[in-house]
Amino acid sequence: MEGRTREVALPLRQHQDRSTQEAQASSFKDRDEGISPNKMAVGTFLESWLEDMLDVISKRTWVEHESIVWLHLNLTIGTRKLSLLAPDDIRGLYRSKVRFGLKPSRVRRIHLTLRRH
Repeated sequence: MEGRTREVALPLRQHQDRSTQEAQASSFKDRDEGISPNKMAVGTFLESWLEDMLDVISKRTWVEHESIVWLHLNLTIGTRKLSLLAPDDIRGLYRSKVRFGLKPSRVRRIHLTLRRH
């Protein structure tokens, strides 16, 4: 192996420290402080969350979350007011996706995207 160099795959993004994550969460809170949850739709919240996560998570993970938001969440619960969103709405979403024929792994990814908020 003389004269050959070994290529090493580097991670797409280094994990950020806690203070960076807290600063980003604070900037999100400050930016959307003027919008009352009584008036904000779930879809609006999800879109702003996606925008904020663009620099926090890897591009591949972001694209996965974006597709879930646009294909599954905005179409079903996107117009619902954030303050009126209830656990029964989320359970109904999961049931409808399973009845529609989505694989359980895809429904789990939808769940994981919602949990990130």
